[in-house]
Amino acid sequence: MNYIGSKQTLLPFIDEVLTVTIGDRIQSFTDGFAGTGIVSRNIQKNKPYTWIHANDIQTYSEYVTFARLHPYFYNYDLKLIKELNSLDGVEGFIYKTYASDGAMYFTPKNAKKCDAIRQKIEEWWGNGTITIDEYRFLIGLLIENVDKVANTASVYGSFLKKYKASALKEFSLLPLEELVDFYNIDPSRVMVSKMDVVELVKWMKNKGMCRFDELNHVLYLDPPYNERQYAAYYHVLETIALYDNPEVKGKTKMRDYSQQKSKWCNKRTAKQELEEVIKNAPQNHIYLSYNNEGIISFDEIKEIFEKYGEYEVFEKEYNRYKADSNREYKGDKTIEYIHYCHKTKDTI
Repeated sequence: MNYIGSKQTLLPFIDEVLTVTIGDRIQSFTDGFAGTGIVSRNIQKNKPYTWIHANDIQTYSEYVTFARLHPYFYNYDLKLIKELNSLDGVEGFIYKTYASDGAMYFTPKNAKKCDAIRQKIEEWWGNGTITIDEYRFLIGLLIENVDKVANTASVYGSFLKKYKASALKEFSLLPLEELVDFYNIDPSRVMVSKMDVVELVKWMKNKGMCRFDELNHVLYLDPPYNERQYAAYYHVLETIALYDNPEVKGKTKMRDYSQQKSKWCNKRTAKQELEEVIKNAPQNHIYLSYNNEGIISFDEIKEIFEKYGEYEVFEKEYNRYKADSNREYKGDKTIEYIHYCHKTKDTI
């Protein structure tokens, strides 16, 4: 999935920083803003004995990340997937809202197929045919694959006026990636949640998690950098995830996302949110991915991190996300920082 802020190209950089600061052994890895699960999956593949907790506030993210971290379900549920792929399309909410009446997020055929699959998954869950884990996996698989035929410039703030070549292809439920390594995955070491990150770390602290000074417990943070709201940019995927037939508005068919607005996208509240996370985190190693154009300044981040432990920072120049045209900064390059805090015992 093309996703704003994806760390796909920066995974080697993240791995390098982890190795330099704490070595190869990670007892637990908490991904506070999992997005599509790219970073968590990379840890899972390279460090299969690490306990992983991937979290995000968006429902579509929860399901896509769950699917990415449980690839063995694809073979386990292959019979169900074949049945879903064989369904005829139906004129459901996705078709009526996002592929008709002037909307062109998907072709009518693909939108009808999406409706048919989503309705069947809901039916199976309602009658007990599938478990909650299978439910999350199948919806995540659907979202990932239908996104590949979306008629957008990578985000869902608007649709294209003509169907692009990829949107005209018929989609089916395919694996998210090669499954050659899925036998190494221990499902008991994976947790996927949908929580506000401040509430997440407070919950983990109250549960007594990560309180082993001699072990490496990591909290990785990759919050929004600026004022764009992910809930608005991926509203169609959120509707597919929830399938709640929401009231939509305007030409873009936007659902109400007022309850999903992130405080990290507001300059007045972002710094406060960061300090709340760092202060309450039970992990002894905290990493923050943030670029040189973020609404929290470099000095503000440094000040907060130094308050709670030993501080280091690492940087790497990389190419900007190409679909991000509505931006204040127009350069082709940007600098990604990874701020690191080794929390001292008295601040955990």
